[in-house]
Amino acid sequence: MNPAAWVERHARRRPDDPALADGDRVYASWGEFAARTAGAATSLRDHVGLSPGDRVAIVMRNRPEYLEALFAIWHAGLVAVPVNARLHRDEIAYILVGRPDAKWGEAVVAFVVAADRAAEPSVTDLDQTCLDHIARFKRPKDYRFIDALPDSRARARSTISISAA
Repeated sequence: MNPAAWVERHARRRPDDPALADGDRVYASWGEFAARTAGAATSLRDHVGLSPGDRVAIVMRNRPEYLEALFAIWHAGLVAVPVNARLHRDEIAYILVGRPDAKWGEAVVAFVVAADRAAEPSVTDLDQTCLDHIARFKRPKDYRFIDALPDSRARARSTISISAA
């Protein structure tokens, strides 16, 4: 059974009841929670291009948006990989990328959202920046340019500043 079905069931039965709270502040009703997770799940599948069984890492502190991301991943049929946000960035990189494996290889994909579409960096620029800042074996093998990250109230992002000089 997919845990996201639990959110959908509660949204049908009690859409206006509180689902997520941060202290005394209600963050979302069951109806809102279900709509947000379904919308983000659709974006993960249709706009980012993920398929059921793909893994999605969540690097975020404890907050209501974490649960939205987690249930959206499950709703899309994806596998959530929770990563402790308090780890050092090198530890997070090791968890996300690991080390090269001759038998299994690796297929690191970077999803790129350009801040300025007119100054969108080239794949060559991206490769060079990654080579300058990331170990060679951790460098993405593919870059996919997308208009926006999946729609969610809070987007967990990892960014590397790139200038198209």
